Amino acid sequence: MDSKVNVRWTTIGRHECLRFGFSENLTEGSAMDAIMRWDKAFGERPGEKKTLIWAAQDMKAYESGARTLWTNALRHMKNQIDQIWLVTTSNVVSMGASLMSVVIGIPIKTVKSEQQLYQKLQ
Repeated sequence: MDSKVNVRWTTIGRHECLRFGFSENLTEGSAMDAIMRWDKAFGERPGEKKTLIWAAQDMKAYESGARTLWTNALRHMKNQIDQIWLVTTSNVVSMGASLMSVVIGIPIKTVKSEQQLYQKLQ
């Protein structure tokens, strides 16, 4: 099963967004790789608050170690984040994001489709 995370910049309305496209399972290894690319992307645009999009429509599961790494990265880069959007219909993924939100103190807004996300960010 592919566990790679696609990380790329995209613009929606007036929002400069770093979009993470997740596959079915987020492993510790794929989380580590994505976090390194995330850190590099933020380093290329210092001083700007960014919108994160977690496109997790295909994600069904994640390793607990991956969630821990992700939470630590959020803590580390918290001052560079404007807002976080999660795209998912999975209760498991939503619950994990809710836990991260409480721990890091940044609200994570959830929508069920990227079309809904585009409507909200326009």
